[in-house]
Amino acid sequence: MMTSLTSEQIAIIQSTWAIPAQNAIDSGEVILLAYFEKYPKNQEKFNSFKNTPLLSLKGTPGFRTHAGRVMGVFQEAVSSLSNENYVDELERIWIKIGESHNRRKISRQSFEELRDVIVSVLMQVCSLDEAGKTAWSSLMDIIYHIVYSKIDEKIPY
Repeated sequence: MMTSLTSEQIAIIQSTWAIPAQNAIDSGEVILLAYFEKYPKNQEKFNSFKNTPLLSLKGTPGFRTHAGRVMGVFQEAVSSLSNENYVDELERIWIKIGESHNRRKISRQSFEELRDVIVSVLMQVCSLDEAGKTAWSSLMDIIYHIVYSKIDEKIPY
């Protein structure tokens, strides 16, 4: 079941997002590098990165481009929280992500591992307290509910 965010949670998400958004591509690189370091099997799911040593990825144009795309979709999601109908906006944004990752057969486990890394990085970078962690976890619950609705579909390939 999808929950909604309180106005306090929205304010926390928007204010803390400003920190990694200042250097979005660098922040995206930190997240992706941490993801591949903690869960190396997921690097194999990226055709452009699967045979590249982790230390060689940082700063490369393709890696920075992907990091920018990740941060861009989160920027769009955080920006949508200003709208009264933000859940509809989140669905519009994240359904596409679910569909594209379903086609590539990305599992729920890979998404859960990414969630672990994103929340951990945000906790460090933004010095999240318990209310901040709860706010971001609630947003991720909504996002993942949407993504999983597409990941779980049987799409003919």
